[in-house]
Amino acid sequence: MVLGCRYTLPPIDMAALATLYGDVSGETTRDMCVRVLYSRTRHTGTPVDTVHRTTCVEMEDGRPTPVTVIGMEADTEYQLSHEYVRVVRPQPADEGYQFTLTTGPHYIEPSPSAASVLGVQGGERLTYTTRKIPKAVTKVLAKVEVDTSVSETNVQASASEPYLMWCGITQGTGKMATSFATDLNGNVVFYHPYYKGAFLFSTEPGSMITRPAGRGNWFIGASGGSSLNPDLTDAVQSQVFAEIDPEGVPLWSLTLWELNDKLLEAGHNNLIAEVLGHHDSVRLANGDTILFGGYNTVDKSKAEYIEYYSMWNYLSLMGVADHPVPLDYVKNTPTQHYDMMLQVSGTDHSIKQVWKASEHIAMTYEEQDAYSFNVVAIDLPGMSGDPIYYGDVSGDRTHMNSIFYDPSDGDILVSVRSQDRVYKLNWSGDDTLPWGDPVYNLRDFALFDEDYTPITTYDDNLSLFSHQHCAEMYAVEGHPELKVITLFDNSNKVAYLQRPDEEHHSNALAVLVNEEKREMVLLFRKALLQYAFAVGTSQALANGNFHYHVGVQENKRGKDSLFNTSSQVYELSPEGDFIYSIKAEAAVYRAWRLTDLYAAVDYKEVDFQTLPIPQEWM
Repeated sequence: MVLGCRYTLPPIDMAALATLYGDVSGETTRDMCVRVLYSRTRHTGTPVDTVHRTTCVEMEDGRPTPVTVIGMEADTEYQLSHEYVRVVRPQPADEGYQFTLTTGPHYIEPSPSAASVLGVQGGERLTYTTRKIPKAVTKVLAKVEVDTSVSETNVQASASEPYLMWCGITQGTGKMATSFATDLNGNVVFYHPYYKGAFLFSTEPGSMITRPAGRGNWFIGASGGSSLNPDLTDAVQSQVFAEIDPEGVPLWSLTLWELNDKLLEAGHNNLIAEVLGHHDSVRLANGDTILFGGYNTVDKSKAEYIEYYSMWNYLSLMGVADHPVPLDYVKNTPTQHYDMMLQVSGTDHSIKQVWKASEHIAMTYEEQDAYSFNVVAIDLPGMSGDPIYYGDVSGDRTHMNSIFYDPSDGDILVSVRSQDRVYKLNWSGDDTLPWGDPVYNLRDFALFDEDYTPITTYDDNLSLFSHQHCAEMYAVEGHPELKVITLFDNSNKVAYLQRPDEEHHSNALAVLVNEEKREMVLLFRKALLQYAFAVGTSQALANGNFHYHVGVQENKRGKDSLFNTSSQVYELSPEGDFIYSIKAEAAVYRAWRLTDLYAAVDYKEVDFQTLPIPQEWM
């Protein structure tokens, strides 16, 4: 096990167990679940009575029930027990019912704490000591250290999210890094089972997790030659997208060509050039999953795709390999590279919906030049590290890097990095506009301060954010028309074009939006202490604070790089003041704050107690 254990209960007589809960007529035995409670018995500086709970696991009549326990520190003694719970599943037609974003129970009623059930005493405790972290894993775990120098308040970090999952790419040493979780003091409590590599576009096979899927599961993208797909015929062709359980076992997976075969069967000729599972994926209320894929606007046969999309062809698209760029990717030719979103069924993993950016949010070069630019400095072995304007070379017209599902209306929020735009898309099928078209573009919203005074200092919002990552959306209690949107503003436009001679920094951005009025109030645009030319995370926390992660920073030589770099995490108050910070010596694609290691990160509603809602909106 990966810093944890497997807690197995003996076979259970479900009918006998159900009698403990009174009348459960009409409910199936699947409504009876179990979860494990665990707490340390010895650890310096941590209260012994801190009790953690696993996700609820459904039981089957007469069969052993294994529960995977994760979130334990290495070389530490724990006490474990279990409790039974009855799951109440409301019908979708019930008034006020909200679909959950995870596959777990909707509501939980705790069982009697010390009930004797079929010879298993509820209060009985077992003792277990975790193993030390193997040396092979230690080599790819980045150094993590709390930064006490940046706090601007005396407020403590949010206790609701005591864990940080670092979704790693490379270490500060330039070696491959793994994804792992720490507590807020930097103690490792989990590491990714696929620790031999974590960078998709590398000649070394690797994998990278992105977003938690709930119940301890994670979405993951992996290149060929990784543990998920040993075939290394070609690292790009052999890419695979999967959902894995806490022990790293794939629950389901699809390779690039399995997805392309499904597209061909459905009559789509724009085949996927790469599975962008490392960008983002999201679970819908009905159990389906949306994932990204990149495609070319010119139809190609499977053989032609194999020819065009070898690993070195892909790197040449990014301008970092000494290899000819395919002709049809050069600017002003008929074809360009866009992103595709696929909605994959949660039951048979068929493709239910196909969304193509070129059909819904395409921009001309003139439009895109007015809004954005595509520049990145690459620092790979043998490369100069000089800025490369890959928008003028590869035609990377969208570069979508995040999806957020809004359960209140069934639509999705997407971040389109190459356009410096955040769109809400009609995913629910609202017949007032074509499916997949933008409900709105966040840049079109009028911007105000807390006093409802128009803000005009951001060039009609063009400099409010640029080349952003991780746009997330949260509901406001009692105001269905209002949402809080957070995003990580990489701020490439300011850094490279507007003030290239000044010291760069990225920004933490949060806005309160009124979707009906098409207006937004700037909550804060906080200058962080580092600049990340790429990658980053934003997240609202349960208590109304905010979490941001500065991704791929300039390295010690002053160059933007995936190597020899670090990532910094911040917690901010509702006013945008620094509360807490921690640093990892690695390039980290996402860094999520979690309530526990079984949680999803999707809050339908957050406790925003001090939101400056304008009187004009009331």
